[in-house]
Amino acid sequence: MARAQTGTLLAPASREDGARLVKYVAIRNHFLGEILSGALRPGAQLPSEHEIMARFSVSRVTTRQALDMLRAEGRVEARQGKGYYVRPMTATAGLDRLQSLDEMMATLGAPLGAEVIEISETSSPAGVALALGLDPLRHVIRIVRTRQAAGVTVSVDECYLPVTFGRQLIKLDLARRDILTLLEERLGIVLTHADITLDLTPPPDAFAPMIGLVPGEPALTVTRVPHDACGRAIMVQTSFARPGVLRFQMRAER
Repeated sequence: MARAQTGTLLAPASREDGARLVKYVAIRNHFLGEILSGALRPGAQLPSEHEIMARFSVSRVTTRQALDMLRAEGRVEARQGKGYYVRPMTATAGLDRLQSLDEMMATLGAPLGAEVIEISETSSPAGVALALGLDPLRHVIRIVRTRQAAGVTVSVDECYLPVTFGRQLIKLDLARRDILTLLEERLGIVLTHADITLDLTPPPDAFAPMIGLVPGEPALTVTRVPHDACGRAIMVQTSFARPGVLRFQMRAER
C-alpha cells in the first residue's frame, strides 16, 4: 500500500529550471568572488547584461536573476541607464561577545571554507608563552589555515595552542570547522571570554600573497586569546585579513 504524504504539494521543477538555478547562483558566486578578492572594487561597474550573457552562455532571465540576487544581498546597486556597480562590502562583527571567524564572515552571505597550510609542534615564541602562561621552553602546537569566502582567501589564521589541547585538536576536521567551535563542541572546553587586540600591521611575508597583499603592505590584524571557565588561556590566534573585509563595532556606555 502506498504511504500517504502530508503537506503542500508542489509541482516538480523542470530540468530547465534546475539548470537555470545552478547557473545564476554560479554567476552570482563568480562576481561575489571578484568583489571579495578586490578584482572588482567598490564603485567598479559590472559587465553589461549582454556581456554576461555572452561570457556565461546564459539567457537574459538567468543573467537578471544573478544580478538581482547580488543587489538583494547588498553587493551591487543598479543605476538607471548605466548598469550595476559594486557597493562597499564588509563583514561587521561586534566586540561585545566572543565570535568565531565563521560567525563574523556569515554576514557576507558567501560560502565559507578553510585550507590547512601547516601543522607543527614547535618551540613557543616568547609572546605566545607569556600569553598562555607557559614556560618559554615548552613546545606548542602551531596551526596555519587560510579562510575562504566564495572561494576567495580573505584571511590567514595562525594559532598556537598548548600541546594538551593542540594534539587533540589536530585530529579533528580543521578544513571545515572553526577552531573555537571544535574546542567547545568536540573537546568540551567552556570558553567564557577573550582578550582581543586589533591592529594594522604587515603579515609575515609568506602570508601576504595569500590575501592579495605584497610583502610589507599592512593587513587588519586581529589577535584573540580565549579563556576557559577556570581562567586559563586556551590559545593565541592571530588573523590577518585584507583591509576592508572585516569591520568591528561596539557600543560604549557613558
